[in-house]
Amino acid sequence: MIQDAMNKRLIPYLREHGYEPQKKDLNDAWPFLKEGKPRSRSIEISQGLQDEHLIGMQAYVEGYYPGKPGIEFVRFDSEDELEEILDRFVEKLDQELLPKMEEEAQRPYYQPSEALSEKILNEYRECADKLREQTNIDDGEPDTREAIRRLENWLREKRKQSELPNEDDICMACSYLIERLDRDFEFKLSLDSGGRGPLIDQVSGKDETLHLPLGAVVWFWNEMDREESLLPVMYETISEQHD
Repeated sequence: MIQDAMNKRLIPYLREHGYEPQKKDLNDAWPFLKEGKPRSRSIEISQGLQDEHLIGMQAYVEGYYPGKPGIEFVRFDSEDELEEILDRFVEKLDQELLPKMEEEAQRPYYQPSEALSEKILNEYRECADKLREQTNIDDGEPDTREAIRRLENWLREKRKQSELPNEDDICMACSYLIERLDRDFEFKLSLDSGGRGPLIDQVSGKDETLHLPLGAVVWFWNEMDREESLLPVMYETISEQHD
């Protein structure tokens, strides 16, 4: 039912704006992709896992959601109601989401290389020491909260110099963050199987506490002008888990 309803208006609308249907990996999701530089855009229509009469939509630009992350589902009980919901999706795309996505897709956006994750995992102590050699970040022996504040300020100064970072700077920032956390807490450091970087796991022996320090540093770099930093949030979260 959903496929037939989308064929009437939603799919033609998306194709008109450059979004092409993609191969379905899941039976309950219909992905659409608009490739482009510097960043691609995607839209996904999803059906409820447990209830086939639920439908939702999510829009995404690499590294950015123009709305809240996650899918809010809407219930329909007939084909007419489904078509009305899809019409509302088109209206929201046309008036709100697509303009935001086009604007966002043109913003420079840093993504770390695959090699960086491996380097941080194996050399984070050496990379952290390089940051100390280049800055006064540890002058006065600050506690970790103050050290993270100084790290953020250093990244802000780097961001003023260039919208895209030198990867060595990201390496030093992430390595320093890990090294400071390593002073305060017990955890296992491994490589995330999803390719998202070094993984802080098993904080205080708890199996389900997972943190991605490289992701937090990269998020801070890309979003420092408009989003709350994840770096102190990560520290406070780990502090709570360690108690």
